[in-house]
Amino acid sequence: MATHYDVLGLAPTANAKEIRAAFRSLARQLHPDVNQENQAVDRFIQVKEAYEVLSDATRRKNYDEVLKLRSAAAEQKEAGSGSSSRPPVNQKVSKPEPYPLRDKMSLLTKHLSRMDYGLAEETAAEILRHDSRNALAYAALGDLARVKGDLVGATKHYSYALQFDPSNSLYERKYMELMSGSGVAQKVGKDLRPDDIKVVPLGVASFVVLMLTSLLFLAPFGSFEFSAISTWTFTNFFVYLLSGFALGVALPRSGIVDSFILSQSRGVAKTSDAGIFFGICGLNFWLALSLVIIKAIRSNWQNISLLRMACGIGFLAGFYSIVALSTSTLAGFQAFLWSPGFIALGSLMGWRITSELP
Repeated sequence: MATHYDVLGLAPTANAKEIRAAFRSLARQLHPDVNQENQAVDRFIQVKEAYEVLSDATRRKNYDEVLKLRSAAAEQKEAGSGSSSRPPVNQKVSKPEPYPLRDKMSLLTKHLSRMDYGLAEETAAEILRHDSRNALAYAALGDLARVKGDLVGATKHYSYALQFDPSNSLYERKYMELMSGSGVAQKVGKDLRPDDIKVVPLGVASFVVLMLTSLLFLAPFGSFEFSAISTWTFTNFFVYLLSGFALGVALPRSGIVDSFILSQSRGVAKTSDAGIFFGICGLNFWLALSLVIIKAIRSNWQNISLLRMACGIGFLAGFYSIVALSTSTLAGFQAFLWSPGFIALGSLMGWRITSELP
């Protein structure tokens, strides 16, 4: 390893005048304005650093002491290395196994998908101890901080993830939404204060739902041949879908739920809780709602935005079931069983679209 004396082409006994002369000569040769070679800049920096140390009497004295210690350690190591300390020629020297980064990332994904947040945090921290520039681990910590309501910590971790993977649009979206203040702290339902809720979006959505409900009686149109929805008209489909859309727009705008991109809480996993929920809604909403409630309880209510959206869908479905009961028991049963799927589809569209808006 070259010393500062080697960089300047001097002996350790050189005086201050010789050091200054050597620096000036090399600086003129290596200055970027004069020398356009690729290595000239690096050499110039080394020369400048060497001069800054050796031209200061105190720093030079300390540097000389370090060189003496290095020299003594090298001599001691060389003296202690004899034939007896060398391993036999045929003996294999064991090498440390490489850190199983890919396996650890798979384990991190598994912990997140199972909502084992404590284990996920430990795994992410372990990964970063071995790879301090791992963007996925930082994103996972950002997600974990996000579901805990730690907006400052989430912003910091997303910024690190974006720094080490600047082309990742998901990290950029999550970071920018938190920085813009559009994110709503995910809290336990009882901790959401009335002052935090904007009532205007909820009022507008309620008015829209009431107007759409009147269409069920005033403007029924067409009918379905399927026995499962034999009491429906095309108006039912239209009303349920648009009511869900109004719900999907109103809840994030009012501050009751997060934007869709933040509610996913996945910087590592391929699927999100929101994606799974709306996928199951295509089969049976009430099953999907039950699973969301169970997961919310298991995770200590940490991903509450999705639960609030699901409960809003359930409330609308219950409302339309009661409205349908005024017609017949069969109509009420069919509305209770199948209307949530269309409401959920509309709310998903409204939630995603309003998340794209400023």
